[in-house]
Amino acid sequence: MAARAVIEQAKGAVMLVYGLDADEAFTMLRVRSQETNTKLRVLAAKVAAELPSIGVPAVTGELRSRVNRLLATAHERPL
Repeated sequence: MAARAVIEQAKGAVMLVYGLDADEAFTMLRVRSQETNTKLRVLAAKVAAELPSIGVPAVTGELRSRVNRLLATAHERPL
């Protein structure tokens, strides 16, 4: 279960950064895993562990503002 959670976290980061859907992001991680001969769960754990240290100074403020607006209004949006 923990391995699945860390894969989802890495997948979410890839989705956000590259603008991919969930399947595309998973494929990107899987391909990189195969290219480097690294288990997917290990690759995902390393990616997830490094995410906080990367930061995205150029987009952090704007991204945070957009996500804040989304969180504030998500309940009003149609599904």
